[in-house]
Amino acid sequence: MALLKSGRINNRLLCELATHKDFIKFLADIEIYVDGIATMQIQNLNALVDTVRHEIIERYRPGEDDPHLKVLQAAHISDDEYFSHMVRDDLNLIIRDIREAHKKDSESAPQTTVADELKENLEAVENFKGSRDEKLVVLY
Repeated sequence: MALLKSGRINNRLLCELATHKDFIKFLADIEIYVDGIATMQIQNLNALVDTVRHEIIERYRPGEDDPHLKVLQAAHISDDEYFSHMVRDDLNLIIRDIREAHKKDSESAPQTTVADELKENLEAVENFKGSRDEKLVVLY
């Protein structure tokens, strides 16, 4: 409560994050990682891949550049990387939705850049029907 009352964080944004339809999935994915629920399964899969890889090496003696061995090496999963990607994807989806909902807010950055506005103004001056002096007046 002290953090919410402190004004150090954006409470509106925190509430939008917490009430987003995918927030529970985001928290569940974090919990699975933090509690190590899936880590053992990932380690088991990696051990299985390693066993198959070693069996192929012992039976067939493939070269170091054998594509099948490369595939098995690539199949090895890092639980840290896997869950980092999963949680990041969850969060990206949520914050994109929140950003989209606020595009028209007065506090949000405009969708057009200064360069876009300058380009539009130059095109308007170029298309203006009048003398050179009148075009310069329109430009200013």
